[in-house]
Amino acid sequence: MRPRGALHVSPAGVEYKPFVDVNRLFLILFPRIAWNVFWITRTIAAFAPHHHGDE
Repeated sequence: MRPRGALHVSPAGVEYKPFVDVNRLFLILFPRIAWNVFWITRTIAAFAPHHHGDE
């Protein structure tokens, strides 16, 4: 189990500051973004008019 953040205690009060793991965030988001780009471009290609160059 890894720490998720830190508690900052001061006379003004207690504040929770979460840790942001950029590498883990990238590993989660990159495949999802790539999957969306793939399906969006495939959908556009399916509905776009096809030009064969013989016009």
